[in-house]
Amino acid sequence: MGSVKEHYSVFFNQEGDLKIIDYALEATNSSLPFVALRTRESVVVATKRELYEVLEIPTNRSIVKLNNKCWMAVTGRTADVDQIIILARNIANDAISDLGFEPTADILARLLADHNHKYIMRTGVRAISFSCVIFGFDQTTELWQTDSSAVLYPYYGIAVGQNNLKMNKFLEKHYDEDMTDEKALMCAVRALGESIGSDFSPDAIDVAILKRDEKLKMLNVSEIDMVLQKISEID
Repeated sequence: MGSVKEHYSVFFNQEGDLKIIDYALEATNSSLPFVALRTRESVVVATKRELYEVLEIPTNRSIVKLNNKCWMAVTGRTADVDQIIILARNIANDAISDLGFEPTADILARLLADHNHKYIMRTGVRAISFSCVIFGFDQTTELWQTDSSAVLYPYYGIAVGQNNLKMNKFLEKHYDEDMTDEKALMCAVRALGESIGSDFSPDAIDVAILKRDEKLKMLNVSEIDMVLQKISEID
């Protein structure tokens, strides 16, 4: 008996949509949520922590380092997220030899989107289900978003994953570029709460902040708990 191989074709429907992209984005919209926003002096990311079995070794797939200037927050199907992380790091390494310097967030995001655009135009492959933001500092803070559709946009703040519409509405209402670091942390965590509910423990989320000329800082449980206490005082 011959083997059965699933074949993916890249065709536009009558509405001008690529269904394989729609399916990939639909899967991403039900994945782990995260919120990323930038102020004049920092970038803040808050994400729901991934759950692991007792014998599994925890791995941080949500917020990863690409080079000394750029980091990436990513969500989507687990296997696809792993693939994108490897791809983004390879692109970051190759760009150093091609350009002669470490690429900034805007360059890396464009290179990743260009690679993904070529990928989805190939017949016979499934679109990778992911959405990510690449962030860092150039002269100012930078926050760029791309996903399965290979679009590329700069953002002041964006929420991705499960219940992203609720989170983005919250950001539109409460975001301010001149926020202090403390208010930015609270804004990101409160926006994430629109997806996972307001009653969650500090060990249920990961929060990171990047400041100019400093390394990315992952908040520990006690620091996240302090943020939650300040939020409860406001609410």
